[in-house]
Amino acid sequence: IMVFSTPDYMPSRAVIPIVAGAYTINQMFTFTGPVAVLQKRPLRLTCVFLAVATVNLVLNLFLIPKYGYMAAAWNTMAAMVVNTGLGYWLTARAYPVRLEFERFIKGGAAAVLTGVAGWYLSITPPALGLAVNAIGLPCLLVGLLAAMRFFTPAEKAWGAEKLRSISR
Repeated sequence: IMVFSTPDYMPSRAVIPIVAGAYTINQMFTFTGPVAVLQKRPLRLTCVFLAVATVNLVLNLFLIPKYGYMAAAWNTMAAMVVNTGLGYWLTARAYPVRLEFERFIKGGAAAVLTGVAGWYLSITPPALGLAVNAIGLPCLLVGLLAAMRFFTPAEKAWGAEKLRSISR
């Protein structure tokens, strides 16, 4: 945040992991949403989008006046969960898509922990903060994923080969 704005905006850093998590969840919809198009049933997608907009609008109307921008971040998360959940539910009957929920949860947890670490480390001096964000946080993310046994043997082999090619 300090790279793009003034210190006045530092409190807003709390919404970054929430909104990033929301859009990560929303990306799961990209695996199920196109099925409605392929089935030539665009009304299903329209209903999903109307439900998502309704959830977001209603939550925003009731929660933002009391809780402010943090409510907006959590409302976005709720809307993205509804989007992904409805999209999966509507298309799973016609075209069963095997989603790896365990890996998704592990990846999401690692991303949230890395985001929280980045949030706390954002108070460092700008030059040090840039180094931490550019090098330390990606290493932390990969380390957390490895500790959670996220990677498949094929992914580990691919990563090892890439590291060997860099060191040559």
